Amino acid sequence: MWLLRNKLFLASICILIALFFTFVVTPQYQNYINKSVKVVMLNKNINTNTLIVESMLVNKSVRYSEVPKNAITDKQQVIGKFAKVPIFADDYLNPIKITSKKVEKGYLSGADNNATAVAINMPNLSASLAAQIRPGDVVSIVAYDKRESQVIAPPELQFITVADVINNDGVSVYEQSNKALDIVTSAITAQNIIPSSVIFICDIKQSLKLVELANRGQVHIIYRNKSNSFKLEVN
Repeated sequence: MWLLRNKLFLASICILIALFFTFVVTPQYQNYINKSVKVVMLNKNINTNTLIVESMLVNKSVRYSEVPKNAITDKQQVIGKFAKVPIFADDYLNPIKITSKKVEKGYLSGADNNATAVAINMPNLSASLAAQIRPGDVVSIVAYDKRESQVIAPPELQFITVADVINNDGVSVYEQSNKALDIVTSAITAQNIIPSSVIFICDIKQSLKLVELANRGQVHIIYRNKSNSFKLEVN
């Protein structure tokens, strides 16, 4: 009898827990993932040092769970500011991408004192992910060492910032095309806009590791996000 009562008690507890998850936890979780928030985005592509005016901005509803940290939701935080990097239509805006005054020319302007700019050649760049990345994107760098037959993924290179993508003449493909990279790659036959190398902004330790990695094997780029959680700002 005592055993039967215990079983009934445990069964009742399990039923109550199941009901709690069914009618309380699950609906709240569904409401969370379906909740939307309005974020500020551009309605066209703009270059570095472009003055942002209200006519360039739109509010778009996005799932709350998909919005990056510190994405701007108020137009007043953007109006009258300048673009620190090329910004593309439908990109999330955050404080890293805008500034109250025009930025000085140069990859390291305004960056940390320990910042360095490192250019790494990417084989078959025009057909790779590197042909799609944009200034300000956060990426990870890995390499395949053929001698050791293994993938190398240094912890120091898990979050580094893209400063620019350049062609064989050392000129930014953005300056050559003045268009988004997805348009650039569709016109890849034009020699002056074929990407050749990627310039990264990183600290001294990361730059040394990046050069070492490039000499050990074929380097690959893993896209991470457009978050502003990285330490070094790109100008």
